[in-house]
Amino acid sequence: MLSLQILVQNLLYDVAQLWLPWDRVAEDQLRQPTQWATKGLLKSAFILGPLSSMVDILTFAILWFGFGLQTSAQQGAFQASWFVVGLLTQMLVVYVLRTPASPFKDHANWRVYLGSLISLLIGGILVLTPLRQAVDFQAIPTQFGWIAVALVTVYLLVTNAVKNLTR
Repeated sequence: MLSLQILVQNLLYDVAQLWLPWDRVAEDQLRQPTQWATKGLLKSAFILGPLSSMVDILTFAILWFGFGLQTSAQQGAFQASWFVVGLLTQMLVVYVLRTPASPFKDHANWRVYLGSLISLLIGGILVLTPLRQAVDFQAIPTQFGWIAVALVTVYLLVTNAVKNLTR
């Protein structure tokens, strides 16, 4: 992606994360202090890092080989598609990692959801409307939307399944 596109993606992510101070902490996590352990951090880096990279590589391969987005004339469509997957994974993995429980059982505060929703809507508007030209995006392939949803869903499910291995 271009520098501007990465900056926009990071800005949207940062705006969504501004609401995290209003999030609630699960009762069972408040019963006793959690000790900081670098061992868990290293495990997390060595397990969840490569998992995220595999989604990136798979997205790249699908766009390059599956959709043939290989020329400089098509780079705006490639970048817009990559932007969508990156924004979704960045934004939604927070809900999986914020709690040791299932994100469907331990809900975030409504403000956190609202912040994410606003950022995702702005990102969607940038990709799906003529405003995309302001950040040098082109229209994404129609079929890629379903592939993006599938990639992000599998990523989140696998992350949720392995997250407690890193604690």
